[in-house]
Amino acid sequence: MRWLCSWAGCAGGELAVVSRPQPLDPDLDGEAKRQAQRDRLSGRKRRLTAPSSSRWAGCIIRASDEQYRLARQAQQRHLVGLRAAISTIEKRLAQPTADTLSAQDRRTRRGRVKGYPTQAERFEKQRRLQHLRAELGRVTADHDAKLVHVVDGGKRLAKARHNLTAAGLTLAECRQRWELPRWRIEANGCGDETFGNLTIRVTPDGEVSLRLPETARASRQHQVRPAGAVR
Repeated sequence: MRWLCSWAGCAGGELAVVSRPQPLDPDLDGEAKRQAQRDRLSGRKRRLTAPSSSRWAGCIIRASDEQYRLARQAQQRHLVGLRAAISTIEKRLAQPTADTLSAQDRRTRRGRVKGYPTQAERFEKQRRLQHLRAELGRVTADHDAKLVHVVDGGKRLAKARHNLTAAGLTLAECRQRWELPRWRIEANGCGDETFGNLTIRVTPDGEVSLRLPETARASRQHQVRPAGAVR
């Protein structure tokens, strides 16, 4: 059973990379765009069905599309946050710093947008503004190109690999955490099927069986339907 889960998880993760959606031609519209979407989906499913099965291909494509959709939503929120931060800093930079104002000036400016307390902080915010503008340009270009950057397991784990001591991890532990998010074992079920699913089946007694694609069954005939108790 351990070999089975390892094979299925690794294979699912590798196929998920192949299934990543590619952006369509932005000049397409109407029926031409819908036809291009259908053709792209059919091509992705054919490429995945060959090394796996139609059922596995459908699940992997749906999971990849959902991941892409969530990444696009996060990208849009990031754009909104960047624009808001830039607007706030620009408004405060347009005002004089507090250390250059007299007590009378401070009283007359009550209720208005405040500048930064000191010239030193104002200088740091000017540098911050340059960084945010550059970041906004990069993210906007990715958004317009419908390009997202996704790291399975999160960017925090990717950065932890460069400083294992600070993260409190060994190389083996980091490698294990890196590989686990890339394992994918999933299958959509149906109420008409035995125990609700033909691919991953769990009986009322807690026995689980996994139906492998043809490629795996050809190489491991004696492990086509191993079963073990679910705990």
